[in-house]
Amino acid sequence: MTIMNRRRDAGFAGIGICIIILFTIFAPVVLAIIAGCIIGAFLVYAILLTTPAAYSDEEQEITEDEILFVYDDI
Repeated sequence: MTIMNRRRDAGFAGIGICIIILFTIFAPVVLAIIAGCIIGAFLVYAILLTTPAAYSDEEQEITEDEILFVYDDI
């Protein structure tokens, strides 16, 4: 091995060590964000399951106010 190859390999090793250190520091933060998103999505799903639908299958009657409102737009 020449001196240049050793320096290059030492540089790669230094970069690898820096990347490992950064992953060690920031991995808990990233995992906490991902877990928060998963928990938040589950809570939204649970809330949507428990809320009743805003519509009914029966025909709804149109009131006089709604008829006047429609004619005002025309």
